[in-house]
Amino acid sequence: MNLTKLITTILTLSLTLSAGTALSQEKPKTIKENLEQAEQNIDSVGKNLKDAGKAAEEGLANTAEAAEQGLENTVEAAEESLANATEAMETKSNWGWLGLLGLLGLFGLLGKNKKTTVVEEDNNVESVQS
Repeated sequence: MNLTKLITTILTLSLTLSAGTALSQEKPKTIKENLEQAEQNIDSVGKNLKDAGKAAEEGLANTAEAAEQGLENTVEAAEESLANATEAMETKSNWGWLGLLGLLGLFGLLGKNKKTTVVEEDNNVESVQS
């Protein structure tokens, strides 16, 4: 948008200055002199257009470079923010209860593999009386 304004301004100034030079002449000139002046004006406009083209290229290159740098800065900031959030979550989290729960589960499994057998005994003991 600003680049378009710059180019338009350059063109307007070059045409205005050329027209102002042609109108400000006090003594009448010959057709040949007027044609030479018009040729010089056209050459001046051509140079101004070349300069405007160069300015447009430089502006575009600068804009692309600034956009790339902004994107890199955004990515770096996002990565840093993610790292900080991850670190904060790790420092605030306490996973020790999960380890204790796992140990209780292991101890519970140790007892399941044992077979218990019920043995019935005859307790028919005769009482000895003397």
